[in-house]
Amino acid sequence: SRRDTTDDLDTFLGVLGRVAEALSYAHSRGVVHRDLKPSNVMLGTFGEVLVTDWGLAKVFQEGPVEDRPEERDEDTGRIRTIRTKSDGLTSLSGSVLGTPAYMAPEQARGEVEFVDARADVFALGGLLCEILTGGPPNRRTTNPGSPAPAGGDDLEGARARVLDSESHPDLVALALDCLAPEIEARPQNAGVVSNRLKAHRASLDLRAREAELSATTARAVARSERRSRRRIASLSLLAIVAVLAATGAWVAFRLQDERRLTDSRERVRGHQDRALHLASAADWESAVIEADRARRLAQTEGLERSAVDHATDLVARLEREHEEAMAAAEFLVREQNVAEQLERLRVRRFQVATRQQVEEEYFGAFQSLQPDGSATLAELLPRSGDPQKLVDGVLDWAILRRYGFDNSRPEWWLRLMQSWQSLETDRRKIEIVDALLGGRLDLVLEGVGADLSAWEPPFLANVIVALVALGEESRVLTFTSRAAQAHPRSYAMRFGHGLFLTLADPPHWDEALVEFTAADALLDDRGLSAHNMGVAFTKLGRNSEAVRAFRRATQGHAGRLTSWRSLASSLIELGQLDEAELAIAKVGVLTQDADCAPYDDLLGAIHYHRGRFLESIAAFDRCLAASPDTPSALYLRGSAHLRLGNSTAAMADLQRLREIQPRHWRGLYRLGTRLYLLERYDEAVEVFEEALAVNPGASAILINLGQSLVQLGRPEEALGYLLMGQKKGAPRGTPIASFIAACRAAIDQ
Repeated sequence: SRRDTTDDLDTFLGVLGRVAEALSYAHSRGVVHRDLKPSNVMLGTFGEVLVTDWGLAKVFQEGPVEDRPEERDEDTGRIRTIRTKSDGLTSLSGSVLGTPAYMAPEQARGEVEFVDARADVFALGGLLCEILTGGPPNRRTTNPGSPAPAGGDDLEGARARVLDSESHPDLVALALDCLAPEIEARPQNAGVVSNRLKAHRASLDLRAREAELSATTARAVARSERRSRRRIASLSLLAIVAVLAATGAWVAFRLQDERRLTDSRERVRGHQDRALHLASAADWESAVIEADRARRLAQTEGLERSAVDHATDLVARLEREHEEAMAAAEFLVREQNVAEQLERLRVRRFQVATRQQVEEEYFGAFQSLQPDGSATLAELLPRSGDPQKLVDGVLDWAILRRYGFDNSRPEWWLRLMQSWQSLETDRRKIEIVDALLGGRLDLVLEGVGADLSAWEPPFLANVIVALVALGEESRVLTFTSRAAQAHPRSYAMRFGHGLFLTLADPPHWDEALVEFTAADALLDDRGLSAHNMGVAFTKLGRNSEAVRAFRRATQGHAGRLTSWRSLASSLIELGQLDEAELAIAKVGVLTQDADCAPYDDLLGAIHYHRGRFLESIAAFDRCLAASPDTPSALYLRGSAHLRLGNSTAAMADLQRLREIQPRHWRGLYRLGTRLYLLERYDEAVEVFEEALAVNPGASAILINLGQSLVQLGRPEEALGYLLMGQKKGAPRGTPIASFIAACRAAIDQ
């Protein structure tokens, strides 16, 4: 803080205005900084102002943030940050994102769903508070683990200090508005703050010009009085100075012309000084206008050539710096988008089916950094806000080309590796990557060691890609589990572990749901985590929660068609058939392949649940003609045949389902029931036992298995299953008591 808050006040206000303009541009692109503080503001050699450290920034999909809360899921909580060793003036670890001394109340409370552009506005108010009072809004020393909220008594103390600062009323009012505890009471975004600072500067300039005009008028009056006195003196000495009259007139003309030129030079310098001041505050348009006024004044007033050239050069320089500042800001926005895209692509490499599309998206991501191709990646890194993310992305791409394809374009891969090796500074990592590319996994795992927290998640993700590609499935799940535990705040590690939990035999859907939920909170992956949460909810029989997850997934860009299909399927399971038909219609709009008709299985399910069994069978026929082994179509077509009494066709579908998906317990149960009715009790027992192995808690399976054993003359075994079925809760209308009594009677005989 400054001892005297009047020191360089104009300079600090100019810097603040430039910061507000930079944030205004970011807000217009849907970017919120979330960690604005003095240490994140840099002054360049030529007076330019840069806002740095966008590592905690957030990009909202819908562009500028509106003054409304977003819809929240039931599982939404506070999002924590991975930053460590924080104090009151650095980014905090553990519970919230940002720096307590400048943090908005909602941000300090961890209410991430309410953090938007107005959190940056609060931080701007904190900077203005420090300019006016010499200290930040929240002066209380905080424990790194539990920040003191920027609200309550602390915030009232800051507002009181602003009121006591005896600063200009415009600045006091702006500071109080920005530091308002209520979100709605603050200016909507940084653009409003920037405009109010410009208005304050303009009012000061206007008063300065008025004072200058008054001084000029006073000088003119004084000159007039002096001329009057000279005329009186001349009249009294007319006889003496008559001979010198011509000479005196010439001297007076020269003096007047010199005074005019001196005044013009001062006016030119005034415009130029204001232009430089506006440029230091990043008000580039106003700066160029002031510099151009100086140039035109120098030309029209006939100043010396050097003054005209200097004024012209200043205009060109400010225009060039304006273009460079805008280009730098646009690059940082593009880089933030690319960094988030690279994080999403990192986990999509784990799935073999998507690798070709991921390869194309890597190319597009790096190309978008410099659309005109005028600079290499190495040339772009000095302009980067987080160059390591770009370097890691190059290695990710190279590993994908090494293990994801057949090296049909080896020159591509070699160029990528050469590029990465020229950018990477960690020699130990380079050595392990060489072993990784050579397929020497034992050497890689030995080099990585037991402590995975010593390695960054992007590098560990590449080890996972290699493990999968080399068929080391037995090691993958163990490795991803250790990686997720070592890096609980890593999106790639949490999502990757969740993915491989679903691929285990048997899948661990409950654990996978925990990982996908964590990944969803860590990164906006455009619906990918939400979709996988929906799949896990479905597998766990929690269809209402699955519907909510799939609805969120359809709002993203990743896998929208799949998410709409899954949403329709979950709605059908809940019996919400009208809404399911709307979702199916959306699938029809999104698909481009009419011959494949990828929604016939869904239409068949709708017809089946509405009791239109013939229409259902026709839809499933179309589906199975295109995809013969679609489990849901086989199950429901077989069920529809049963409803119509087509026993042979039903048995064929259910037997085929048993072959291709032996863990489909509903299909097994329905097949076993049909075998029981056909008095094929041995086969029924076998099928019911398979179904029970998949779903041990299904009372209907237990009861039907017991009944089948009774028919085979094995009442002792049957009684155990019947009693378990009764304990689990027999389906409504099932005479379980009479079944048990009959079984005991058979035992007694």
